[in-house]
Amino acid sequence: MAQLIVAVRLFSIQYVVEQLYGLIEGMATINHAEFERITEGIHDDRELIIKHNPIGTRSETLLWMLLSCLVSYLSLSDTETPCFTGRPDAETYREAIRFILRNHATTDFDAEPYLAKLSAE
Repeated sequence: MAQLIVAVRLFSIQYVVEQLYGLIEGMATINHAEFERITEGIHDDRELIIKHNPIGTRSETLLWMLLSCLVSYLSLSDTETPCFTGRPDAETYREAIRFILRNHATTDFDAEPYLAKLSAE
């Protein structure tokens, strides 16, 4: 009886992990239209974002928000999420966003105009 319970639990865990893996795998990329939607939403809400997240300059705050949204949207693990030493600046956030897009964009698109728009003071 104990072996049956263990086997059922292992099957349940394996099933859940496979379902979770399928979900994460399905969210592991972002296309140009979705990236544009996210950046435009951040730009539209920029004053509210800056007001409630006083972490640095305007551009640092907005790029930090974009990076956070990408990490969440793509369900990135800790090993896939860029790490920083010291206090990151706007260029550090831009490079981290470029790094994520290199590995997770469905097609090669130019993110620079969107990063520039969020970086405009």
